[in-house]
Amino acid sequence: MVIKKIFSSFLALSVGLTPLTSMVVSYPSKAQVQNDPEVTRLNQLIERAIAQTKQGQPRSAIATLQKTIELARKLKNTQVEAYALLGIGQNYSTLGEPKSALTAYNRAIAIFKTIKDINGEAVVLSNLSLVYLNTGQPQQALSVLQQSLILRRQVKDRAGEATTLNNLGAAYKDLGQFQQALAAFNQALPLYREAKDRHRESTGLNNIGETYESIPLMPAI
Repeated sequence: MVIKKIFSSFLALSVGLTPLTSMVVSYPSKAQVQNDPEVTRLNQLIERAIAQTKQGQPRSAIATLQKTIELARKLKNTQVEAYALLGIGQNYSTLGEPKSALTAYNRAIAIFKTIKDINGEAVVLSNLSLVYLNTGQPQQALSVLQQSLILRRQVKDRAGEATTLNNLGAAYKDLGQFQQALAAFNQALPLYREAKDRHRESTGLNNIGETYESIPLMPAI
């Protein structure tokens, strides 16, 4: 059974310096059907979970993804299981349940490492960073983002690299390390321009402006 990952259904949203609730979600695409009703069922569950996530039905999506995991395990398809866990983490984040999101993400990372899916691992690490930032843990966010950046560059994922750099900037800013934040935001800009992504370029510029505004003024002598 051949599985191809799709990333087009869910856009990797660059974060601003507001609460970071937009997550990256990736799911496997349709499994190759080989006259197997269980494979057909797996495809249907995947498509339903994607639709429910897009339609803002996180509880329903989680329930569907749990069923996806059960069937994926029966079919011994660990890649589908990992992406389903990634989706569960995203939906728990949408619900404002960070502990459940972290549990799902950590389970996904373990699988991605086992099957050597570098791209999947990088995406989960980026999602983890947003959970940490949303819960006031910028140091932990910084740690996982540095790991994610290495992986993004390893697979030459320029768009993912830009998003990771932007999130790094947010983490540095929360830590009060404004020069490092500006450096990260500025590194992301040419990648957005390369992709002709004006929206995210604008977000990056806004982040730079807000960071400058956050730098404490030197006391007058």
